[in-house]
Amino acid sequence: MAVFLHIIRLLFCFLIFPSFGTSSDLYRCPNISGGIMRAFNEKCYRFVSNGKTWDEAQCDCQRTGGNLVHIKDRATQNFIYNSIKNDLGWRVNGMWIGAHDRTMSNSYEWVNGDRQSRGTPVTWNYWAPGQPSCGLWFCSEFCSQMRLDDGGRWHDYRCGLWFTTYYYCCMYDMLPRATKPTTTAVTTTTTKPTTTTTTRTTTSMTTKTTMKTTGRTKAMTTVNSETTVSDLYRCPNISGGIMMAFRNKCYRFVSNGKTWDEAQYDCQRRGGNLVHIKNLATQNFIYNSIKHDLGWRVNGMWIGAHNRTESKRYEWVNGDRQTSGARVRWNYWASGQPSCSPGNCHELCGQMRLFEGGQWHNYRCGPGCSIYHYCCMYDMSP
Repeated sequence: MAVFLHIIRLLFCFLIFPSFGTSSDLYRCPNISGGIMRAFNEKCYRFVSNGKTWDEAQCDCQRTGGNLVHIKDRATQNFIYNSIKNDLGWRVNGMWIGAHDRTMSNSYEWVNGDRQSRGTPVTWNYWAPGQPSCGLWFCSEFCSQMRLDDGGRWHDYRCGLWFTTYYYCCMYDMLPRATKPTTTAVTTTTTKPTTTTTTRTTTSMTTKTTMKTTGRTKAMTTVNSETTVSDLYRCPNISGGIMMAFRNKCYRFVSNGKTWDEAQYDCQRRGGNLVHIKNLATQNFIYNSIKHDLGWRVNGMWIGAHNRTESKRYEWVNGDRQTSGARVRWNYWASGQPSCSPGNCHELCGQMRLFEGGQWHNYRCGPGCSIYHYCCMYDMSP
């Protein structure tokens, strides 16, 4: 009788909460290799059938701009469960989800990047009876997974042991819906120099976009005429990455994931530093380059701002002389950033977040799974 009631309950839930996944929204999801991408209710979900520990799975999700899946309502639970059971036809029993208690606070949270102590609390849940469980004297199961053989209910498991490897699902924010392009004013001026008979044409292009960010509105203005391909001959000839010129500086964009320390080392050994962003024009140039010119889809990109001296003020990295960098004055920090947990601050390096309008966040410098693209800055030759 109990089995019959359980089946009836599951059928009722699936009928009441149909899937809201739409393949037409997949163009708004990041283009990431490895796994199957699905769209549902303004989120993107990447299902990966490659066994990893919880820590390894979260690392993969994080370095591609997401987190292990957050399941905060019945509709999302049904979508995830139906996707792996019916759509993908998985036969491996467990799948990692983002709920964890790595802080050992007896309160499960949804993982948020590598800031595991600041995730949102798990309120709605689908724990199996008796879960999450801990032994009377010893508790070592701090991570959670969805169990296929238990109707999609959640169980707690060990996070990082080599034999606890399971499939997983990453969750990403959707990109905005395609809109009509903004109006662009193009002005062409023709002048005739007095010393020659050659006619020179100068084109000035300015695009102004106003975007609403968290708790505030900022104006983003791009002056494209300041980016000159003809100045590239003054930039160092370095393999690996895409070189661009802007305002007498050279910028090398590298889409090879590294920690902040590794990225700075690569920039430094080639005569530069991680990018210094000291005004809005440079901020806009960098952001528009990675978003539009290069079309990057990985959320984070390392910049040169750091607080490795733990002096409560950020500086621009200067070679390996990290104590003598120029102080960060102009900034584009997101609301609440840079942030640190009281008495436990490990996030001392800055990055630009692509899906948050280019705003800056502080992250762990390395080692670990804080692996992102980066931009090196070099002086132009005369």
